[in-house]
Amino acid sequence: MSISTTQNRPPSSDPTLRWALSSTTGYLQLGMLSEATHELRSLGLEYQADPEVLELRIRILIANKQCNKAAQLAKIATRLYPQLIDFYILNASAYEEKGNLEKAKEVWLSVPLLFQNSGFLHYKIARCEKKLGNYLSARKHMEEAIKIDGDISHDLIDYSKMGTTNDDRLH
Repeated sequence: MSISTTQNRPPSSDPTLRWALSSTTGYLQLGMLSEATHELRSLGLEYQADPEVLELRIRILIANKQCNKAAQLAKIATRLYPQLIDFYILNASAYEEKGNLEKAKEVWLSVPLLFQNSGFLHYKIARCEKKLGNYLSARKHMEEAIKIDGDISHDLIDYSKMGTTNDDRLH
């Protein structure tokens, strides 16, 4: 699947786009996934590569448990819009939802340097590592997350119970 970024797209302030995005968001929040999908499909081709349209399409796919398609589209979106962290988040989320934590971790580790000094990023990697049983790495990333962003809650990952070996188990 290839989407050209060189096509002439209307600005995000375009009222047609704003209306469709608002309606789609409302449908998605209400769990009306077929209506949300229909709303995005009703937009013209010139809108389909818009980052907000792509984001909503990915969110709908994840909500529909179509995680493979969501991950594929999110990966394309990261190539189209590498400066937008949201597509990396959605890509990793699709893999997490699918239960593929190794692939989710791979996505988190592929985030551009611009975003790597983020407490949120290290927290997400720590979550994957914890679920994979890599407690030393989880602890390291959680420590880095807290160092970068002291507001990250210690309770999100039970930091105090992370042992010093991979044999330690969390309760």
